[in-house]
Amino acid sequence: MAEVAQGTELQYGDGGAPPEFTSIGEIVSITGPSMSAEAIDLTDLDDAAMVFASDGTEDSGEISLEINFDEDDATHTVMVALARSGAVTEFELAWPAFTALQGGGFAFVAGDVTVAADTIDEAGHTLLTGQPVRFSTGGTLPTATPPIVVGRTYYVIRDGANTIQLAASNSDALGGTQIDLTVAGAGGSDVLGPTRYAFDAIVTGATPGGSTADKLTGTLTLKLTKDITIT
Repeated sequence: MAEVAQGTELQYGDGGAPPEFTSIGEIVSITGPSMSAEAIDLTDLDDAAMVFASDGTEDSGEISLEINFDEDDATHTVMVALARSGAVTEFELAWPAFTALQGGGFAFVAGDVTVAADTIDEAGHTLLTGQPVRFSTGGTLPTATPPIVVGRTYYVIRDGANTIQLAASNSDALGGTQIDLTVAGAGGSDVLGPTRYAFDAIVTGATPGGSTADKLTGTLTLKLTKDITIT
């Protein structure tokens, strides 16, 4: 059964070092993965119950997405191209359970904010350009244009290993258009990362289906080439 969670994003990496992540548009629902392993029956007549062992062969499974295909959406064009090429691609599924303890989240204070450069400092942070974040605060969040508010999703612009900027959208982050910080805020605040599921996969299907209203519905299938890791 498919589960739908408002705010969930599936992103693909560009293969860079470090990679930048682009959100796939018009996703309706996500199903999977359905991981499995082959078992060998080792039962003999001396056994009181069935005995099985893994043969070491593991299938990481597939993830299937229902999407509204849009020929003008560049992310859909990329998925079709990947299905044709068979290239292994890095993906991240960002589940909207944001905390400061996972997904690259960290705590910061007003002294970590440089208004003139629109940056927030965190030594050795692991956030990458395009990844979604949210905020919480025990004080006052930085003043910005557009405003930074609790509960709203923003996107990272990685400005080196120790600094990030923020963008209002995934496309703004990829284009390097940062949010303008005007006041550093006060007290302690947190950059919240989502529960992030990272995996490599091959796009094995990008199939438009029927038409609903003015949308062309269809499916996108990702065959995982290694197990999912949670960050």
